[in-house]
Amino acid sequence: MGALADLRGKAADALTPGDGDDWDVHPLPVDAIVPPAFMLIWSDPWLTPATHCQWSARLDVICVSNRVDVEPGVEILETLVETAIARLAGAGLPAITAGRPANFEVGGLLYLASRLTLSQPVSP
Repeated sequence: MGALADLRGKAADALTPGDGDDWDVHPLPVDAIVPPAFMLIWSDPWLTPATHCQWSARLDVICVSNRVDVEPGVEILETLVETAIARLAGAGLPAITAGRPANFEVGGLLYLASRLTLSQPVSP
């Protein structure tokens, strides 16, 4: 595995459900999702130069709470975001930004979601 796959794997491992957790973790983009869930996607910009031999990789953790047309899901989303921030920080992957709740489309359906962005040094 390369540095980028290692980063994505480390983030997915940090979010893996434990006893009593009821969410799924998708380490890659998917075309269908059952909330609550976390989905990892590369951010834009994906990579930016940090030094002459190191880059900064940006990875987004999409926290998905509910379909927009079913129920609001704000409380679920708040719990997902708080949990993700704590678990990622514990794994040495602190989020640098947390986006506001917004619609996020997966497979033609709209979900209430928030985007956490991680930025980590890598040597691809």
